[in-house]
Amino acid sequence: MKKRNVILCLSIFFAIMVCIILYFSISKPTSPSVASRNYSKGNVLKNKVAAVYYSTTIDTQPGKGYIVFIDKKGHTTPLKTRGLELGRIDYDGHSVFYQDETHSYLVSREVKKIARHDSQYTGDYAGHFGGNNPTHYFLFNSGFKADGSYQSEVYWSKRSNTKKDNLPYFVETRGQEKNALYTIASKKENEYTLYQSQLSDTARTIEIMSWTSTQKESSPLGNILFKNDHAYYLEEGDRQSGGEFIKLVNLNLKNKKTSDSLVTSYISDNKHDEAMPFDPQKCTFLNKNDFYFIDGNGQVYKTNILTGHTIKAFQIEKSARNGDFVLTEWNKDQLYVFYQYTTGSKQSAIDSYDIKSGKKIKSIKVKGTDEIIRKNRGLFTYDFVILK
Repeated sequence: MKKRNVILCLSIFFAIMVCIILYFSISKPTSPSVASRNYSKGNVLKNKVAAVYYSTTIDTQPGKGYIVFIDKKGHTTPLKTRGLELGRIDYDGHSVFYQDETHSYLVSREVKKIARHDSQYTGDYAGHFGGNNPTHYFLFNSGFKADGSYQSEVYWSKRSNTKKDNLPYFVETRGQEKNALYTIASKKENEYTLYQSQLSDTARTIEIMSWTSTQKESSPLGNILFKNDHAYYLEEGDRQSGGEFIKLVNLNLKNKKTSDSLVTSYISDNKHDEAMPFDPQKCTFLNKNDFYFIDGNGQVYKTNILTGHTIKAFQIEKSARNGDFVLTEWNKDQLYVFYQYTTGSKQSAIDSYDIKSGKKIKSIKVKGTDEIIRKNRGLFTYDFVILK
């Protein structure tokens, strides 16, 4: 923000100082100051078990946000950012990678902050490939160009060498298989195309297959998941008899044919809206031949990808599904749920469930995230990752 006059600068300076003083007076000693950034080597990710992405929306300028790291006792360590609506976090087993409006961040033993050449305001997806020395990438739904066409932009970096390329379409959904990024875009209503992008010197993007949805007014839901030359994603749309449906779409990457099976349906639009997933990207998971989906009621469905048969597997506890902010993450055979209450005395926490039995395994009470929300109006939660 440009400085207008000395008085304004002094006002901002004193406001910042007051915020810092208030932060130190309220925060636990186990939570380092957002303002300090004085992290010695080896202590940033030590004992951390999760990270949450907080940000303002695109209409808040300048944007602001936090990446909040949570340790095994529930204590929080926030790192301040410029924020990014729909921001995402990636964890490669050693480092945490994320973006804000103007910078890339790589956090391991220390925080590495790398400036980008241009600003972005709407995130979409973060990932990595490449083993012990991974390439990290981030996908932005960038917006309309001057000629009226839409473009998304993908950035990828290795050893601080960052590259960028354009994808000339709006990304409906996305996923990764091996070392390739896959995206689905819609050419016309209910007509979809699957693209594959190899990230090397450029984003070498090719068309894999195209198809037409069997339902009107449908749209993809959840990320693309892969198994044995098949790609799977969810599709939501209107039922001809009224209400809404959610189907599992199966793309055969060899013969380029599609099939689908019903996961669940809702008798009215209102019921459907209530059941919209907490996180539209991380609402699905593929474990062997079982495709899992969690809706906004906390109900977990399990579909066998070979038979198309669906059952209600289990439902997360009421305390979790009723949080003001709820995010989900899957890791191996467990479902993790981060939920936060911003008012009252209810406790924010991370719960874990065994996806086979549906039983809750563990709950970590999270301390400090409610204070971040109260002190920074306009923040929302956009992503949640488990660091293990």
